[in-house]
Amino acid sequence: TPINFAKQAVIALVLPETQSAITLTPQSLQQQGDQLILSYKKETGAQQSFTTRPYLILIIDKNITGEVRFIAE
Repeated sequence: TPINFAKQAVIALVLPETQSAITLTPQSLQQQGDQLILSYKKETGAQQSFTTRPYLILIIDKNITGEVRFIAE
């Protein structure tokens, strides 16, 4: 999906490299005062024969601002 940085911003969660299959799923994004709280679910799967760096990218409207806090559920 192309990102229009004039109207949109990106929140990225990047985890350390792992040999486990990891799935990251956003659960909610809430604004609390000057903070954005991104809740996400992390599911760990089977071991792999290679390493990956799990990541989650969320495209939001540029008018949503604040310091981002990540909370794993």
